[in-house]
Amino acid sequence: MAKSKWKDPLAAKELIQRLSELKFNVGDSHGLVRMQQNFNSAFNNTNFDLYELLLKEQYRFSEDIPEFKRDIFVSEAIFQAADKDMLNAGYVAEQIRKQQEKYLLQPVQSYTLITKISLAGIKSKVKVKTPRSSIVISKYFPNIFKNHYDFDFINKSCVDLNELNYSWVTVTVSSRCENSAVSKSLSELSFYLGVINLFYNYGHDRKSYGMRFEPVNKLRRFKYHMIHFSSGEQASNLCWYESNFADYAKSLHYERDNFQDANRKYRKLLKSIESINRYSYFRTVFNRYVEALESTDMNKSFRSLWSLLETLTFTQKDNYNVTIHRTVALFKDRFLMKQKLELLRERRNMAIHSQTDFSDAEQITYMLMRIINAYIFAIINVMKVASSENQIKAVLDLPYDTQKLNDLESTTQSSLENITIFKKLIGD
Repeated sequence: MAKSKWKDPLAAKELIQRLSELKFNVGDSHGLVRMQQNFNSAFNNTNFDLYELLLKEQYRFSEDIPEFKRDIFVSEAIFQAADKDMLNAGYVAEQIRKQQEKYLLQPVQSYTLITKISLAGIKSKVKVKTPRSSIVISKYFPNIFKNHYDFDFINKSCVDLNELNYSWVTVTVSSRCENSAVSKSLSELSFYLGVINLFYNYGHDRKSYGMRFEPVNKLRRFKYHMIHFSSGEQASNLCWYESNFADYAKSLHYERDNFQDANRKYRKLLKSIESINRYSYFRTVFNRYVEALESTDMNKSFRSLWSLLETLTFTQKDNYNVTIHRTVALFKDRFLMKQKLELLRERRNMAIHSQTDFSDAEQITYMLMRIINAYIFAIINVMKVASSENQIKAVLDLPYDTQKLNDLESTTQSSLENITIFKKLIGD
């Protein structure tokens, strides 16, 4: 039996039914109206955006479909179905499928994102790779793009920035359209920046003593990004920008901060990630790491890091006791680690439920970041011996107490492999 295109067919059916109840004839419309060019149907705008968003989340898209295309496909499928008087789950799913297949038939071509990173003092080119991109860092702007790049915009928009604190970066990817290329390029660049910052942030602490906060990460994305065809011409006259950009923050220095050594460590960690076939997972991890630690708002950074810890411990739908247990499992001093995490959990709950900001937000952000930094390496070691997400969770859910583990070992056969793995990980 073919797998449904909907994650939850009953939920999709209910959402489409609710959308159909919002449809009306244009002549009968009152209040806010939702229409779309090239279609005849109209909808009452009340809750339309919400139902459309929820419906998009129910569809099983190919991972090669960028987010903005998913929005378009779902919206057009709804209006197409409405025009045909076919607002039902089967017809809508079929229209989305056809649009997705048409998009995937588009030829893949090479695009290059042009941007900068906060690296000073670079002497020569640095070339690095991710599994989906080639990245080149240089003191000089690449010649092939000089006749097409919008220098005037950058010069006018970044007049107060010291250009010596930044190095040019190109990220080359293969994509089907310019919007997808930008998204893919920034994701690959953020993976690289996240790994590099992990090494620079490891074991570090900071107290700003009432001064304005700088982002935690020293190697950060530039304010603006432009997309070109790899042959040189502009692929779009649009410019993408970073909402978290801090123009006063310190940069890394190529020689003083031993950037070459950081890149050697990057290649070694990437090799480990590829060896366990977990690149997609860790790309998400390091993208979120970068998003959290490029902010100057330490309260925001703290909240984002706690969410990242939930991802690393596979506990998004579980309670915080599970998050804490799975984190503590991989540390030697479990007593101290549990005390820290209980404190951080209490702060996280206050931040979310009471909208509380903390005067010591920098301190608790660094405390949580240091836990995450160590946990990333630990969970990679777990993934080297645990074969699936379910097994990872089963291993980390085992009791820490050696006697309890021995009791389990003597009374069950089903979890012997997991107990053996866990004992090896914790050194017992």
